[in-house]
Amino acid sequence: MNYIVFARKWRPQRFDEVVGQEHITSTLKNAIDLKRIAHAYLFSGPRGVGKTSTARIFAKALNCVNGPTSSPCNKCISCKEIMAGSSMDVLEIDGASNRGIEEIRNLRENVKFMPSSGKYKIYIIDEVHMLTPEAFNALLKTLEEPPPHVKFIFATTMPQKVLPTILSRCQRFDFRKITNAEIVQKLHFISKEEKIKIDEEALFTIARSSDGSLRDAESTLDQLVNLYQKEIKSEDVTKLLGIVPQDRIIQFVDGIESNNTAEVIKLINDLVHEGKDISRFANDVCEHFRNMLVLKLGKDAGQILSLPESYVKKIKQQSDKFSQQELFYIINILLNIQSKIKYSFDPKIPLEIAAAKFSQRNKIVELENILEKFNNLKKMLETNDFNKQNTSLKSKTNSVKKNNKLQVERKQVLQNKNYLEDDNNSNDTSFADDTETISERVASYAKSSLDFHTLKQKWTEILKEIKKTRMSLGTYLSEAKLLSFTKGKLTLGFYPKLNFHKEVLKKHKNRKYIEGVLKNILKHTIQMEFKKIEQDLEDNSPKDNADSKKNSESVVNNELVKTAMDIFDGKIILNEVSDNKEV
Repeated sequence: MNYIVFARKWRPQRFDEVVGQEHITSTLKNAIDLKRIAHAYLFSGPRGVGKTSTARIFAKALNCVNGPTSSPCNKCISCKEIMAGSSMDVLEIDGASNRGIEEIRNLRENVKFMPSSGKYKIYIIDEVHMLTPEAFNALLKTLEEPPPHVKFIFATTMPQKVLPTILSRCQRFDFRKITNAEIVQKLHFISKEEKIKIDEEALFTIARSSDGSLRDAESTLDQLVNLYQKEIKSEDVTKLLGIVPQDRIIQFVDGIESNNTAEVIKLINDLVHEGKDISRFANDVCEHFRNMLVLKLGKDAGQILSLPESYVKKIKQQSDKFSQQELFYIINILLNIQSKIKYSFDPKIPLEIAAAKFSQRNKIVELENILEKFNNLKKMLETNDFNKQNTSLKSKTNSVKKNNKLQVERKQVLQNKNYLEDDNNSNDTSFADDTETISERVASYAKSSLDFHTLKQKWTEILKEIKKTRMSLGTYLSEAKLLSFTKGKLTLGFYPKLNFHKEVLKKHKNRKYIEGVLKNILKHTIQMEFKKIEQDLEDNSPKDNADSKKNSESVVNNELVKTAMDIFDGKIILNEVSDNKEV
C-alpha cells in the first residue's frame, strides 16, 4: 500500500472532526437537518484551515445513501467515492488552471445533466478568485438560478478578489486561523496514534511556526518523523525549521533587562553566523514582549497565550522586571524596525541599534508622573506657596536689574548733557531717581506719538509683511481704505462689492494675526474695526489732515513732552503732509 502523508491520512471525515471551525460546521449541520440547503456556498479563509475538507464532508452529507444527513456514514459507495475523489457527481475544479470562459461554458452545459447515482451534482471550485471577470460573468445566470439538482461550493483564500455579483449569490462562511492550543491537541492525537514520542514544547514550537494552518503543522510533523523517526525533541524542531530556540529569546530579553548591550549584540551576531533568519528572530522577540505585556495586564492572560505552562512561568518572571511603559516602548521600536530589517543591506544592524535604544529606557518618564508634577505646580501657584518660596530670589533679581537699568539710563543722560568728559563722573549717582522718572516720561511720550499719518506711512510695509506668509489676507487688506485711527483703534472701510473681503478679515483668527503684525512693526497694540463705505474716500482727506493736526497739537501741549524738552534743551519738529508736498 502506498504511503499517505499525515495531512491526507488524518483529514477530517465528519463535521465533528473539523478543528477550530465549530461556527461553520454547526450552521451547515442545522441547514441539512432543517432542509434549508442553499444552492451556492463560499468558503473563505487562510490556507490549511479546512475549507476543502469541509466542502467534501458537506458533499458526502448531501449524497450519502442516508442523506441528506448531518452525519454521513462514510461506508456507502457514494461516501467512499467522494472520499477517494472519484465520484462522478462531485466535481472538484481547480480555479487557477480552469479560469477561462471556455471552461465555464462547458460547466454550464454539464449542469443540465442529472447526477449519475447521488441526489445532487456538486461542483467544488477551489481558488475561485482566480477566475477571469469574463468567466465570472458567464457563471452568473447559472449560479443565480441553477437546476434543483446542482449545488456550488466555492473555496478561496482571497474573497476580496471575487466579484460582488458572485458574492451576493452565495452564502459566505469565513474560516478562521486555528489556535496553537487546538493544533497542539490535534498533533498530540496524531502522535499518539502513530506511536511518536514528542514533548509538549516541541508540539507548541510546531504550532507557532504553522501560523494557524493545521495542514502546515501536520506536514512539519510528518517531515520530523522522516528525519528523527519516532522520538522528537524541541531542539530537533528548531533545527529543522531554522528558528531560534526559546531559551535564546529568553537570554536576549535577560540581556535587555540587565542593560547588557554588549551581550545582546554578541547574541545577535552569533545567530547570524548560525544562519538564523534575523527578521524572523525579531518577530519572535516582539511576540515574546507582547506575551510579557499580556501577562502583566491580566491575571488570566495565560489562557490567551496558548503556551506550555513552564514557558508561561518564565515569561511571567521576566515581565515582573519591566514596567508597562518600558514594554510599550520596546514593542513599539521592534514593530518599527521590521521594514528596516527587510530592506537593510545588513539585517542585523537595525536590531543592534534597537538593542542600544533599549538600554536607554530608564530615561523614560511616564506620562502620569509628568501630569502629577504639573498638577502639583498648579496647586502651588494657586495657593501662592510658589511665590512665597521665591520672594527673596525675585527681589534680589529685580534689584539687580533695576540698578543696571538706572546706570544705563544715567549714562545716556550724561552723554546728552556732555558730562562724560571726566571719567570720574561715571560714579556719580545723584541723577538716579530723576533719570528713572525721565525714562518713564519719554516712554510715555513715545507711546502717544503714533498718529494716523505715521500709520499710513507704515501701511505699505505692513501689507508687504503680511503677504510674506498670508498672501490672501494681504491682498484683501490692500483693498481697504484707512478711515481713521483714534485711541488705538484703526478703522478700515470696504465698498459693498468687497463685502467678502471684509467678512474674511473680520474672522477672529485673521484679525488677531493682522493685529499681531501691526504690533510687531508699530510697537503699539492696535485694534481693528471694519466698516462698510458707500463712496470713495481719499486717503489724504481733510478729515485725515485735521486728525493729524489735532494729534500734533496734543503732542506739543503734553506736559511730559515739555519736561523732556526742558531737560534736554530740545525742540519739536512736526511734519505736515499735504496732497503733493511735505513742509
